[in-house]
Parts: sequence; structure tokens; C-alpha cells
Amino acid sequence: MKGQLYAGLDLGRAQDHSVLAVIKQVEDQQQLIHCHQFPLKTSYGNVIGYVKVLCDRWNQVHKVLWTRLEWETTSWRI
Repeated sequence: MKGQLYAGLDLGRAQDHSVLAVIKQVEDQQQLIHCHQFPLKTSYGNVIGYVKVLCDRWNQVHKVLWTRLEWETTSWRI
């Protein structure tokens, strides 16, 4: 797959769904290539497991940005 992949993860739980979106960037263009909404009350462990499997499968995700609450945002390198 040509280009760099970046994932965004919004962690919800009981009232908000957790959602994962992956974009592909080629030069100055971005394209949404994957979006997954998890059922309500999906455990954080299952969500993170899904993200890990996806990153391992594609082996090109350069960064995962995640947020759990509006004021808590962080990222880590894959």
C-alpha cells in the first residue's frame, strides 16, 4: 500500500461508542480507508486488541492518536 497510514481512536464506553478511523496520506492528500464503530460497553482491552491486530496486519501505521476524554489526548509510536 503506497503512502503513510495514521489511525485515530476515540475511546467511549457506556454512553459513547469507541471509534477507530484510519487515513492514508499520499503526498498532500488524505483518504479515509477504514472506520470502525464498536458496540457500546466494548471493553478497552478489546478495542486496543482490535487496533493492535489492524496495525500488525497492515504494518504501515506510523502513529495512533487516541483520546478518552476531551481534555486527555496522547499518542504513541507504533
